[in-house]
Amino acid sequence: MKCSAFTGEWICSECANDELFHPDYDKAKALEKQAMLLGDPNSYEHMGLPENYHETVEREKTNVKIVKIDVR
Repeated sequence: MKCSAFTGEWICSECANDELFHPDYDKAKALEKQAMLLGDPNSYEHMGLPENYHETVEREKTNVKIVKIDVR
């Protein structure tokens, strides 16, 4: 279980991994970091799920390129 960067709710590890694919993930994490730096990490307003969140995540997951690395 992890805390969602978008909503602050507890989510499963698979859903937390899916969040990484959303283009607004870095923005959500930056807002979270800013609140922590200001010393009030539990009372700030999360950005919420962006419009078409699930569709965007699924599209971005299919656009990931897998690269084979030869480590010989």
